[in-house]
Amino acid sequence: MIDAYTHCGLSKYLPVEDVLATMEKSGVSNAVLCQHLGEYDNQYLARVVELYPEKFTAVCLVDPESPEARADLRKWNSSGYFRGLRVLSTTLSSNQSLCLEALDLGMNLMVYAPDGISDAVTPLLNITRQQSKSRIIISHLGNPILTNGHLTGGQEIFQLASEPGILVQLSGLSMFCDYPYTPLTKFIQETIRQFTAARILWGSNSPVCGNECAYIQDLNMILSRAWKLDPMQVEWITARTAKETWFDT
Repeated sequence: MIDAYTHCGLSKYLPVEDVLATMEKSGVSNAVLCQHLGEYDNQYLARVVELYPEKFTAVCLVDPESPEARADLRKWNSSGYFRGLRVLSTTLSSNQSLCLEALDLGMNLMVYAPDGISDAVTPLLNITRQQSKSRIIISHLGNPILTNGHLTGGQEIFQLASEPGILVQLSGLSMFCDYPYTPLTKFIQETIRQFTAARILWGSNSPVCGNECAYIQDLNMILSRAWKLDPMQVEWITARTAKETWFDT
């Protein structure tokens, strides 16, 4: 199994030793280490991937407002330790050239839309149609919006389902509602139906998801075939999609 979205760090979140311990107890063999917002020094993640190349790959962050943004991106990409760039959804418009360069370099683009996916739909379509072989991953289901326990925003993500290069991260559910995430059930099922399991990746969002027990609990939801998943869908979501996206060379 592969955790396709977790955090690792020294100034924020947990060092790699904690990540490895949680992975071992959960039966997770590999993980994608995603740089946390505000941290543009990716050296720690690079060292982790260098130490454990069989277990990890990483997603870097660069300052999109810096005049050196594209040079910084090339520097981290040339290290060989980063297979993706993380951007805020606003960067899709404010620095489209940075996003396109990441894709041109063969990196995956991981998009975080803190205020919901609605305003990102058009920029995402523009980018993926310019770079037809791109892989763009929308983290946390595009940050659906719940109001009083009801979904009031996020369905716009379905406008992207026809684009084969756009994938969706099944992660971060605890940011929106409590386990077992009942208000999101129909939305999750429809997302999997429209994108197909081959374009869905499970990610723990650890340690934001909570402690080790919460990590295992969330993973077990998928393994126990929540949301009416069949065994093949479980295999794709917990392993095969992430392997093809992040670890196949």
